Amino acid sequence: MEYNYISLGDHCVSAELIQHIGMRKASYPFDWNIMLPMVQTSSITYNMEILNTLMKTHQVKDITRIYIGNALNSDLQQYRMNRLNNHYAIWFPHESGTRDEIVAKYERRFERLYNDVQTKQNVFVICSRCVQISQDYFDNVLLTTLLGYNPANKIIFISGSNHEYLAEDKYKTCVLFKHVRYDFSGTLDDYDPIFRKNIRDYLDTFQQKFFE
Repeated sequence: MEYNYISLGDHCVSAELIQHIGMRKASYPFDWNIMLPMVQTSSITYNMEILNTLMKTHQVKDITRIYIGNALNSDLQQYRMNRLNNHYAIWFPHESGTRDEIVAKYERRFERLYNDVQTKQNVFVICSRCVQISQDYFDNVLLTTLLGYNPANKIIFISGSNHEYLAEDKYKTCVLFKHVRYDFSGTLDDYDPIFRKNIRDYLDTFQQKFFE
């Protein structure tokens, strides 16, 4: 059975890396968004809360309304920084079109996420610049939840912060982790292009057999 790839954030590089290895077949709600401030925080915890709520309730319209919040209240033709859900600090920098079009798009993406998590064998992709995910959270939330949907599911996790515990044997069958160092002493403009290039270089050696 072929794996389906789903981005869980915490920013757009997760969707980009799925695209880079030629496995991006559909769009999902966490593909192109990020939680502010970008380097110092991560949306992974919030995205997992949204995913859990979606899978328990299937209330797509309500979840879309909460997820977008007031991000589309201002003129979409203005500077993209205005596209911010102030309550949850979720930023939508890549959106265009009318409010109705964007809301409908996210409703479709949440519905697709709900169906695909239920029915497919998935690889969940996470890419984070610097935020450290504790082993307790990784084990008891990420692994427990995502493998709970299907024990054959996998996780690809690329991080600018090393997570040494992921070298333990118990993760080898379900997690592919890669530490790609992120120099957060500079600015995003200074180091983000280097970080992304280093990820692409790694992905060029990506072994699909891990998921066969």
